[in-house]
Amino acid sequence: MGRDDWQEVAWEVATVMNLQVIDALWNKMLVTYGSEWTRKFDGMPLDEVKGAWADDLRGFTVEQIKYGLSMLGERPPNLIQFKDLCKKAPQYFDSLQLSYRPTPSEEKLAKFRRAYAD
Repeated sequence: MGRDDWQEVAWEVATVMNLQVIDALWNKMLVTYGSEWTRKFDGMPLDEVKGAWADDLRGFTVEQIKYGLSMLGERPPNLIQFKDLCKKAPQYFDSLQLSYRPTPSEEKLAKFRRAYAD
């Protein structure tokens, strides 16, 4: 199996996983909003609607989607509104955590230099 084959398989796996997330999202919306949710898509091919949601939500993590679901309001959101909810998910690592660099003491630096001196 060549590199292109592996990339195609990886894309298919990601697509299947994404569609599973969309199915779970759809079920949550249905349970939350009932017929108000399904009426939004009357006359539209459901597979295409779910596909559009899957494509637009592809870059979001499951945690972001869960956050979006936890922030649902009284009315069912459209795709743009739901993406905005997902974007508001808290960051797990803030810039201070990512920029932290421990500073070794002079004693530890000297010990390190002695250990690795020629």
